[in-house]
Amino acid sequence: MTSLSTMLPELSIFPLFGPLGNGTEGSKSGQPANHISEEELASRIATAHALGMAKGGESARAEIAQELNEVRASHRNELETARKIWVEEASDQSIRLIAKALADLEAGISHSLQQVLAPFIEKMIPLAAMNELEKILENALKDDFKGSLFLSGPEDLVTELKARLEARELDVIIEPTPGVELKARSNDFSITTRIKSWIDGIHGTGP
Repeated sequence: MTSLSTMLPELSIFPLFGPLGNGTEGSKSGQPANHISEEELASRIATAHALGMAKGGESARAEIAQELNEVRASHRNELETARKIWVEEASDQSIRLIAKALADLEAGISHSLQQVLAPFIEKMIPLAAMNELEKILENALKDDFKGSLFLSGPEDLVTELKARLEARELDVIIEPTPGVELKARSNDFSITTRIKSWIDGIHGTGP
């Protein structure tokens, strides 16, 4: 038969709950099983209580430690999930911000480049228009052309164009006028450039 002291080790300090002997449980040398002093009994009870408290404390600490580990693991999982979500959202936001920054940079560069080149282009457009008008006149003025050719526009441009046409021995009359447009006319035709529209297009103010 299994003794109570085996089942409850803390009680093994009491002779009454010691191992079973020859049928006289807890007896020793014919003395009563409970023949101990009150001081010893109190000491043994205190010892048993302390042992029980110690083992109970160890069990409680083990349970608390396990719960803490589970809570820590749960928090780690939650933090990892939150971190992944944040990284994904931050990545998407970063991509959008980078794309916007690149677009703004491109727009800024285009605007800056336009501002830098605009003055040079404005000077080149009238010259290009004069060259184009000269080519058109070469085709329009036939060898048997009679009469006068009138050139109107900025004085420097009409003067330059007249000099280029001198080889044709034409009667060229220049008429300096305000504005940027060049105009060539005779009795048979009239041609006008669109310099202002081109310049306005550069500044983004055209139609």
